[in-house]
Amino acid sequence: MAVDLKRPLLSIVLGCLVWSTGTVAQTAAPPLLPQLTSYALFGQVSWMLTVDSRHTPLLAATAGADLLTEQLGRQDAADDAAARGAVRSRLGAIRALYGALDRLTSDQASLSPASSGFLPAIVGQRGTETCVVLSTFMSTKVYNTIQLTARARASTVFHDNAMPILRAMGRADGVEGVTCIGVSISYGSKNFLDRSVMATKGETLVVLAPLAVARQFAGGDLTEDDLLAKADVYLADRDATDLTKVKLALP
Repeated sequence: MAVDLKRPLLSIVLGCLVWSTGTVAQTAAPPLLPQLTSYALFGQVSWMLTVDSRHTPLLAATAGADLLTEQLGRQDAADDAAARGAVRSRLGAIRALYGALDRLTSDQASLSPASSGFLPAIVGQRGTETCVVLSTFMSTKVYNTIQLTARARASTVFHDNAMPILRAMGRADGVEGVTCIGVSISYGSKNFLDRSVMATKGETLVVLAPLAVARQFAGGDLTEDDLLAKADVYLADRDATDLTKVKLALP
């Protein structure tokens, strides 16, 4: 019986193309919200690990793609196979989004070096939308819980970090097949009247927006208030055990 060698060879070639470009045979993305919740709660911990160990956060534009390649090759990955497959099949779009952050400073867009085992990107399905969320971002700033409520702290992070990142992502080319983008950012909060070791804790803000809205914002067609109104915002504050959708006002 003749053996058709073309099919396995074609599979290998297609697999290589998916790995290198993210444009072939895109894997169906798993639901978005459960992934966001896991990353948000982990972000609280990774923020503490980074600060306690005095690690220096990594500039996202230069480290994002390298971290992505490194984490995809790990055997002790925290993400499940479906999530990692969806990320692999959209590598081109994810790299393009990270590359678009090249004008941002380390204060605006840095990645946590303590996120071992977690990919710096999430691909998930939200209704009919395929969303790419750049994750494991962190700010080294610590906000005072006496002066600012949880939502006021989140509003500041939205303005100082999420907004410039979304503007930059809105300028990215090569993101075909993606209709929704987002960012997950962890930061610190502290009760400055509390002298215990639990006075300082991490919090995580997640912002999602249609890619078309981010492009309008990047092009100057939408105001900051417009962007916030059209975005979906989620928060895991210092005492949270879940990710909650919230409404924010600009600071």
